[in-house]
Amino acid sequence: MLRLGFTSLLPEACAALATGFKAATGAGVRLVRGDAPLAGLLTGACDIAVVRGDLPPGDAVRSRLLLHEPRVAVLARDTPALAGRRVVDWAELADHPLVVNTVTGTTTPDLWPEGRRPRLACTAHNFDEWLEAVASATAWASPRNRWPAGTPTRPCATYA
Repeated sequence: MLRLGFTSLLPEACAALATGFKAATGAGVRLVRGDAPLAGLLTGACDIAVVRGDLPPGDAVRSRLLLHEPRVAVLARDTPALAGRRVVDWAELADHPLVVNTVTGTTTPDLWPEGRRPRLACTAHNFDEWLEAVASATAWASPRNRWPAGTPTRPCATYA
């Protein structure tokens, strides 16, 4: 049994990878969610991990790029100025408060130019806190992954 670590929603491609692994090896895949930058890889909670963004410096791990995920803005349901549109421009998101997952997130105010950065509404220390902050209309967030059905998400245009 291969223990696959992850920190938030898995990319859709992981289902095919897990199926391919089982077909090739006969072994199954058990999903292990962890609230650490490497999803439990360093503690032995998992054998391999899906990690978004850069690896923490100094960790003795090897990595392979699996895929690039598009940025989307995850919006509180009661933000009609943004949620009512099909696409949101990355630059205009700086006008709205941002929630940042400080442990495993990939979006920070540093992704915008100096002097044009979004206000930090709050920080979250795990995926669940991050999800609740967005759902409670505290702020918006930008994951590099899919999002549960019914949650307003919009593609981010002009993200570099």
